[in-house]
Amino acid sequence: MKNRKLFLLPVILLALSACTSRSSKPSESKPGESIPPVSESSETPTSVEPGESTEPSQPSEPSQPSEPSQPSEPSEPARDPLAAPVLRLNAEKTGLTWDAVTDAVSYDIVVNDGDAQNVQTPGYTFNSEAGTYAVKVKARADVATYDSAFSTVFNYETKLTA
Repeated sequence: MKNRKLFLLPVILLALSACTSRSSKPSESKPGESIPPVSESSETPTSVEPGESTEPSQPSEPSQPSEPSQPSEPSEPARDPLAAPVLRLNAEKTGLTWDAVTDAVSYDIVVNDGDAQNVQTPGYTFNSEAGTYAVKVKARADVATYDSAFSTVFNYETKLTA
């Protein structure tokens, strides 16, 4: 058994009734007035450990046998989002490339704020139609929470030559 001090219920009740039933100010008591005794309980005094309630407990429901506890899976350690790709012209100057981002499973390419196009490899070929284009890319992780931010926007213009 643990080394704990036990307190008897009548002692606690006596202390509580003395604190709450009479004021500690001597001017409020009248000479010759006696303090009424604490009423005796029909229950057998029981010990109460510190922090336990002295209130009578409600009858409890019959306990159900508990299922054996399942070992919890270790939680995934916290990690940072993926790094944003750094875009640059490819060697042929026909598109963009970037270094593969560690732990990326794919990349989302967005041109002119349109719909994202998902690719598995780091690269994008310029549109051959004449126009001005703004391209940004983000690395996708195995869990969306860890996707990178979008890269810096890469602007390019395609002109038709005669």
